[in-house]
Order: sequence, then structure tokens, then C-alpha cells
Amino acid sequence: VVLAGSLASGTVMEVIPVGVLQLETAGELDHKIIAVPARPSERSINASDYNSFTADYPAAKAILQQWFVHHNPTAKSKFVGWRNEQFAEQEIQRWMKL
Repeated sequence: VVLAGSLASGTVMEVIPVGVLQLETAGELDHKIIAVPARPSERSINASDYNSFTADYPAAKAILQQWFVHHNPTAKSKFVGWRNEQFAEQEIQRWMKL
């Protein structure tokens, strides 16, 4: 998920991961990478790491958490926790190797 203004479908941009929302869905961990545009001029929020995201935008975190937990009631997703940008980078690298 890239926290930015409206973009045309298929837009490619460099992003910076700022955290990971961890859910449990159907008994398996489900990670949602949360990122912001790399260019500060393209950002909707002024966060570049997990600490600034957490300190300055707790409402954004709460909205994302609630939306992902409840957007598909049949999935019965449960909130597990938040992880930092280092965990996000590790998760991205893991998926790039698959």
C-alpha cells in the first residue's frame, strides 16, 4: 500500500517502506507493506520510517488496521501487530527471491 495522492492505474514509482501491518487470515500470517513515495514532493504524509509514521500519523495507522481487518468479513482477518521498515525490507527481499 502506497500512501500517496490519487495515481493513475499502473503508475510506477520509487517508494520507501515505512512499516508492515501483520494480520492473520485463515490461520496464516498476511503481511501488508505500507510505503510512501520516495520523492518528498509526492508524499501525502511526511513520514520516511516507522518511528515517524507511528509518532506523527497514529490515525492513519488505525484506519489502515481497521480497513484491512474488516474489508472482507468472510476472511475473518485478525490484527497481529505492526513491524518496522527493516522488517518490511526483509519481507520484500524474501518475496523477490521466490
